[in-house]
Amino acid sequence: MADPYGYISFNNQNQSVSPNVSPIAGNAIGIIAVNLDYPKLPGNVTNATTFTFPVDYEVIDLEIEQLF
Repeated sequence: MADPYGYISFNNQNQSVSPNVSPIAGNAIGIIAVNLDYPKLPGNVTNATTFTFPVDYEVIDLEIEQLF
């Protein structure tokens, strides 16, 4: 059976990949999140439940003015 994330593991290269796979493969997506205090509701990129695949986060301390 194909992995739900659409990649073939090194140990099981004889498996097939489903045509309905995610547009990503292999590793999780990495997101750099600014350490700001506001509600992170589903749909927000900083809420991991927004995604149906694993997401890695790195939180950085940055003043909002530095973003602009």
